[in-house]
Amino acid sequence: MKKILITGAGGFIGRNLKEQLEEHYQVLTPDKSELDLCDTSLVRSYLDKHHFDVIVHAANYGTADTSKPDPYKILNYGLRMFYNLAKCHDLYDKMLYFGSGAEFDVRHYIPFMSEEYLGTFIPEDAYGLYKYSIAQSLDMFPNIYNLRLFGIFGKYEQYYRFLSSNICRALKKLPLTLSQNAYFDYIYIDDLVPVVVWFIENTPQYKHYNVCRGEHVSLKTLAELIREKLYPGAELIIGKDGWKKEYSGDNGRIVHEIGNLNFASYEIAIEKLTDYYRTIIGQIDESVLP
Repeated sequence: MKKILITGAGGFIGRNLKEQLEEHYQVLTPDKSELDLCDTSLVRSYLDKHHFDVIVHAANYGTADTSKPDPYKILNYGLRMFYNLAKCHDLYDKMLYFGSGAEFDVRHYIPFMSEEYLGTFIPEDAYGLYKYSIAQSLDMFPNIYNLRLFGIFGKYEQYYRFLSSNICRALKKLPLTLSQNAYFDYIYIDDLVPVVVWFIENTPQYKHYNVCRGEHVSLKTLAELIREKLYPGAELIIGKDGWKKEYSGDNGRIVHEIGNLNFASYEIAIEKLTDYYRTIIGQIDESVLP
């Protein structure tokens, strides 16, 4: 049984991975009191003690605490956590790191961005620059791989996110909201798990992979689907006319290497996420829903 370290296991992606991977692997999920990823010497001693086969690095600064974390801390803490782990690459077999489409620079998104588009532009925002800097450094480390995510949703995500927010609004019989329409490339969190398992069990050919549908859907279409399923006749308030830049990726590389990816339909994924929110809807303060 492989020994896996999941960082950020209290967050959206890490928590879901912990629940599903611990059925098949020996999974450790230390909190900050056990492993402060910004403490260089502590990281090395912890990894030297435990001899992990795989690290799944899902930790980011601030994402679980606020919708608007400090930009400096996003950049500073995010880089420190990653490089403290990367510096110890001799102490584990491989590390899987979750990158972001933000690496391509939000100002210059184009439809279905490929892995080769990286480096065309340098992001100006802190989060994009943090992810970009790590992505550009991966050739320094022989056993670290970037699983680049675009849109991803599911239980445990912050409920101010677009899909979760509108599911909660529908369950509370409130109008649905959309700041501005855009095409997005979304996957459901459960569909990420088998991809991670493949990378745990196999040696990838490349250092970077877009983990996405390779298809797009408009945010308005998804809002209308939520309305149809949960609150027919609900008002849909769109804050701004027109379209934002499309946020989608080309998944040809990962499909070529591991085969066709099975993605839940949006209808099924939204139904699953709705079932989760029905169990906690009484705990959600509607005043914080965008």
